[in-house]
Amino acid sequence: MKIGVTSYSYDALLREGKKDMEGIVSLAARQGYEGIEFASLDEIYETVPAKALRARCEGEGILPAGYAVTADLEAGIERAESKLTRNLDEVAELGAPVMRTDLFHEYPLDPFAEKYIAAVRRIADEAEKRHIVLTTENHCGYFCTAERMERLVTTVAHPNFGILCDTANFLDADERADEVLARIAPYVRHVHLKDCHWKRGDMLYPGEGWYSTRGGNYIRGAIVGHGDVPLPQAIKALDAVGYAGWLIVEFEGIEECESACALSLRYAKRLLGSLGLLRWHEGC
Repeated sequence: MKIGVTSYSYDALLREGKKDMEGIVSLAARQGYEGIEFASLDEIYETVPAKALRARCEGEGILPAGYAVTADLEAGIERAESKLTRNLDEVAELGAPVMRTDLFHEYPLDPFAEKYIAAVRRIADEAEKRHIVLTTENHCGYFCTAERMERLVTTVAHPNFGILCDTANFLDADERADEVLARIAPYVRHVHLKDCHWKRGDMLYPGEGWYSTRGGNYIRGAIVGHGDVPLPQAIKALDAVGYAGWLIVEFEGIEECESACALSLRYAKRLLGSLGLLRWHEGC
């Protein structure tokens, strides 16, 4: 397994204008990440040409590991397909092997309708032509649960469509990664290594940075390794099915992001080292 980081982990630096996206590439490389995933380039941040980012990656010796966008099939299939096809062209230009898209915003009325399933297959076909794997994430809204993710992938039944597994997002639906990940592990094509703190919902609301799960418990993003997500068990479940792709560190905590990403990488290396899966030669 290879350890990368998503540009979203440095969101505070980007939003405050302390770094641009090319600067984030350089920072991630300097911190020791092997790859970087680009998030929301066409939605939140100032658009950066894919060629420029690819050149910066090559110059810094870091690999483009993925590209994360969103879409909403329920708001219009034709519009969503057109957008995602343009995104795939950008991913191909960037040289990344994986694109993640959300398929819906929040809670669709009929997410398994044949018109939507057919659209996903067409997009997966377009991705395959460009040698890109299409994934969707256990992310926000309806598709946080392992059961629903499994149903989606098996219904689409396309060899170029799989799951981006976020190790923390199961807790949004009050599921633990160690209890449910084995169910979807065979369909996982990309991974966000994310952690979060968890508190019971019968406690007083903890305050800033915390939000409620579906079941009324509290969670807050954490430095990877500092939270309550059972990451060793999650990685073991992935290794058991032969997953050898990217582990993309995603930091969503309230700590300062640059040091948080550095600490997250150190933990990720220790984690893989403890399981005999570390690719790096230097110590942890």
